[in-house]
Formats: sequence, C-alpha cells, structure tokens
Amino acid sequence: MAVVAYFIVSNKNSKKVKYITQKIEKRDLVVKVSATGNIEPTNTVDVGIEVSGTIVEVKADFNQHVKKRGGSS
Repeated sequence: MAVVAYFIVSNKNSKKVKYITQKIEKRDLVVKVSATGNIEPTNTVDVGIEVSGTIVEVKADFNQHVKKRGGSS
C-alpha cells in the first residue's frame, strides 16, 4: 500500500512532458563541413626506367599532367 501511495504522490509532483509537433514536409538536407589539413591521394604510382645514365633536366612538376608529343625516341 505504501508503494502505491508513493507512486501516486511522486507522479503529482512531476512535471508533464510537452511535445512540439509539426506536419511532415519534403525538403533537401544540406550539411556543410569545414576542415583543415592536407589532402592525401588514395593511391600513387611509381614511374621508373631501367636505363643507366644521368638525368640533366626534368620539365614537369610533381602531379603535373603531361601529354605525349612527337620527337625522337
């Protein structure tokens, strides 16, 4: 009996929960992310040759796109 009385008294003192509702509507979800740091490639390729000699000049920078052009082989 005492347990039942406790629950009745404690429920009277507790605050009622109030919910805010809204009608459903279809909209786009946009998330913006900001970050600092360096971008790292997901994969890399090592390019090399099996010829001995001295490289005099390299006319391309790292990650620069190059095209094939005509010339002596």
